[in-house]
Amino acid sequence: MTTEKEIRANRFTLVDENDKPRAALGVFKDGPGGLVLSYEKGNPGALLAVGKAGSGLTLFYENDTARTRLAVDKDGPGLTLGDENGQIRASLGVEKAGPKLALCDENGQIRARIHVIREGPDLAQFDEKGKVRAGLRVIKEGPGLTLGNENGRPRAALVAGKDVPGLVLLDENGKSIWSAPR
Repeated sequence: MTTEKEIRANRFTLVDENDKPRAALGVFKDGPGGLVLSYEKGNPGALLAVGKAGSGLTLFYENDTARTRLAVDKDGPGLTLGDENGQIRASLGVEKAGPKLALCDENGQIRARIHVIREGPDLAQFDEKGKVRAGLRVIKEGPGLTLGNENGRPRAALVAGKDVPGLVLLDENGKSIWSAPR
């Protein structure tokens, strides 16, 4: 029995004992291609793809819902995790500015974000409308906490820096109405 050293084709499809496609390897029009592994019913379970924009691995649940995606593109690597409806609930990425972790509610709205940038780490918490309601930041001068109103405007700030320690309360226009020390 001889073994072929090379088989050339645009697509390969592996079928099960019932002639149902279970895996496919192919070349796409816009890029190199991908590998799809399918569940018994024929819907995708995993997709490994490489294209002009980057590469990625997507994992699906049996109902065609993408639950996990690991990708890399020109902006950097990223990981997204979805719920049973395919809604992104968490994402982790490394951007040029630094790593970022975002946690989302059932509507896909970011509710908490941690971002580490050159100036220091930043933690922000958002309301259901996407407005920043609380922020914690650590920079060279020291840590700071801000609390915002329903419009996302700061209403209170606490700074523990060496040169500017204190507490400031602000009105709805951002004007200082009280501070300590004075």
